[in-house]
Amino acid sequence: MAEEITSQSTNDKRPPGAAPLWQPGVSGNPGGRPSTAALRAALRPHEAKVLETLIALLGAANESVRLGAVKEFFDRLYGKCEAMKDPPAWLTDEKIVEMLS
Repeated sequence: MAEEITSQSTNDKRPPGAAPLWQPGVSGNPGGRPSTAALRAALRPHEAKVLETLIALLGAANESVRLGAVKEFFDRLYGKCEAMKDPPAWLTDEKIVEMLS
């Protein structure tokens, strides 16, 4: 007799053959992503203090702290960068090494 092969995930703790957690075609998260409106409202009064702290960190003695502050500053000001899917033809590995030297 051939053994039945199941496509159950190795992280699934349910016994083999158990019913799925939800029916096919039905969302496992029907309410969607939780709202952050309440959290944003609670943090808004501290906005000026956080900005002052971030600006102060731009002048930190530790280079890692300064770099982190610059990254956060630009991420907040312009949004996070998208991954480069198609780098320009001129940007070769050799050119990157040359630029970093």
